[in-house]
Amino acid sequence: MPSLRPINATTPAQSAAIRAIEPSYDKHHGSEHTLYYPCAVTLADGTVRERAYCNHFARYSDAGDWINPERVTAIRESPHRLPIAIARTLYSAGESGMGYLLYKLHFRRKPDLVIVGDNFYLDFPDLPPDYDIRDAVGVTPHAGREETNKPGGYRTSIKAPVIDFIFHDDPRMTNA
Repeated sequence: MPSLRPINATTPAQSAAIRAIEPSYDKHHGSEHTLYYPCAVTLADGTVRERAYCNHFARYSDAGDWINPERVTAIRESPHRLPIAIARTLYSAGESGMGYLLYKLHFRRKPDLVIVGDNFYLDFPDLPPDYDIRDAVGVTPHAGREETNKPGGYRTSIKAPVIDFIFHDDPRMTNA
């Protein structure tokens, strides 16, 4: 009989590193608990990804486009993530249209930016070089549609690699 044990368990050190990051999305869907942790990771080959997601999702095969935690040597919070309150406001607002979210991001000392992003990749807006995510002070979900038709009127979100994982101490890891 094949094992029903997930193949993507973290090590205790990886679990601790992920748990030190405040998730931007934390929701229960029936018996599943979905958590998104915007992070920076170092891979075993030395590659550093400043924008990545640790996604709490049990995997039972290698199929799909994701990174197994066994290929990750270090995890930390990404310095490029949206401030947590802004990210949670966006995730709570839901889609602006099928598969995307449109929003106006407000900054302390810069003009607002209109962002059109994939529903999953909300945490990493593609900012101009002279903007700093730490200066983001608010957001208006579903705003800025009129500006998307202008040349240069909007920015996008940056697609980041996904590390699907299950915590090493999850009860599913003791079932074989």
